[in-house]
Amino acid sequence: MEALAGRHADHSERREAHRALADEVTTFVHAAAALESARRTTSVLFDGGDLRSLSAGEIEEGLREAPRAAVRRDELDPSGFDLAAALLRCGLAPSRGQARTAIESVSSGGRNRLALSARAA
Repeated sequence: MEALAGRHADHSERREAHRALADEVTTFVHAAAALESARRTTSVLFDGGDLRSLSAGEIEEGLREAPRAAVRRDELDPSGFDLAAALLRCGLAPSRGQARTAIESVSSGGRNRLALSARAA
C-alpha cells in the first residue's frame, strides 16, 4: 500500500491508485471474472483493443451508457453515411468541423480511436 501511495504521489496522472481501488471494488462486488471482463472491455473501448475479443454481453455492457441518437430510415443519406453529422448529433463533437478534424486525425494518424469529448459544448 505504501509503495502504491508513493507511486501515486510521484505520478498521479497515471491514476494507478484509482485503478487499484476500482479493481478491488469490482472484485469484491462482482468477483474476479467481472474484473477481467471489465479490463477487456476497457481495452477495446479506450485503448484500441480487438473488438472480436469481447462477447456480445461485454459489448452490450460496455456500450450501455454510450451516447446515441435515434435516426429514422428516411433521414439516412442514400449516398453514404455522414460520420461527422452522426458524431455531432450524438453529442460527441461540438461542431461538424471538429468532428471532421477528429475523423481526419484518425485516418491520417493510424490510431484506433477518436479524440472526442464525452460532453460536447
